[in-house]
Amino acid sequence: MVARTLIGQKRAFVGDLQSTVATALCPYPAVESRRCAHEPQATPTRPSCDQRRRAAKTSSCWPFAYAALVTSEHAPQMRGIAGVVLTVRFLTELALLAGLAVAGARLGDGVVFAVLDAVLLPLAAAALWAAFIAPRARRRLTEPTRFAVEFALFATAGLALALSDWLVAGIVLAVAGIGIAALTRAVAKDS
Repeated sequence: MVARTLIGQKRAFVGDLQSTVATALCPYPAVESRRCAHEPQATPTRPSCDQRRRAAKTSSCWPFAYAALVTSEHAPQMRGIAGVVLTVRFLTELALLAGLAVAGARLGDGVVFAVLDAVLLPLAAAALWAAFIAPRARRRLTEPTRFAVEFALFATAGLALALSDWLVAGIVLAVAGIGIAALTRAVAKDS
């Protein structure tokens, strides 16, 4: 009985959230009934809460509303060479995490330690990146120190891959990561 009540409350909350987001963040101008202006209005009166909830779930505006909810309003436009460099930088960051996971899995003794290393090494690197290097980090390091930490992270990941018998992958990861980190400073400043 309690589980059914909790599930019903969860569904009602999710429905309310979807309805609120879809009506508040729709890219089309809203009309009095809180439906999208591009959708035909069934009745001239304001629909009930359930009708609005159903409309929000089936509205073609929902993907736009969700995207506006999860993305930053102050995100820079990625155009030109700076956009390409920042995209490649993001891919090297993902490669850093993947490289640490592979190296951790191969260097761990036994299944338990291999799994722990494969999870904890990328987690530690991601926490370090989020705390000190990311553009929205609360304690973002100043420029020379931030580059040194990035250099150390990519060099460590490259060395870990090299020690786990993936020498070429380790060298490529270290050189690409450090090179893109340096190129980011030259092309896409303060990113």
